[in-house]
Amino acid sequence: FGTSRTVAALYISDQFRPVSRLILDAGVRYQLGVGDRGYQGALIGGNGQLLGSASIVWNLYREMYMKANYANGFRPPVFNNTDSNGAAVQYGGNRLLRNEQSHSAQVEWNARLLRNVGPIRALQLRADYSYTLLDGLILVSRGRYQNSRIDSSTGDEPSQRYIHAVEASARMRVGAHDLSLGYSFLHITTNDRGLLRSVSPHNLSAGWVISL
Repeated sequence: FGTSRTVAALYISDQFRPVSRLILDAGVRYQLGVGDRGYQGALIGGNGQLLGSASIVWNLYREMYMKANYANGFRPPVFNNTDSNGAAVQYGGNRLLRNEQSHSAQVEWNARLLRNVGPIRALQLRADYSYTLLDGLILVSRGRYQNSRIDSSTGDEPSQRYIHAVEASARMRVGAHDLSLGYSFLHITTNDRGLLRSVSPHNLSAGWVISL
């Protein structure tokens, strides 16, 4: 079915370096959605979203860095979620859908070591941890799109998804050759279903590029 949404936004961001080894970044964004399918249940006045982000980068020693950042975000329902024709061969739309919300934070360490030591041109190392909270996911329930809730029949508190992730990677350049190794761990739980088992928690990757 025909529908519309008008979006306008204002944002400001800045970077500050109090000392040569430290960089601070921060930004704020206000986004408004109005019209037939304006934002539902947004933070400000029901149709305005206030977003923020901040990060810090610290040069510990030579080419070794610590990074940390935080950001929140949202995803409004697309028109197929709100206005699809449920009498056709598709899921029914829901014009009361609210925006999905997210909050995430990450800490990372990375370094470049062993520069030009014998045949080794460089060894790049990275390790990070992140945490993400997802709120009000848009899912298919009872043949139509709905914001995921602990009890969708009564409209109780929104279902939330908690995501913990750890990643580590190494890449070494030896002469004209590249060797790489990576590992990631993912742990996802929800406040209504417990541990999410549809995604593999462990992933290991290895690769190499050899110059002939």
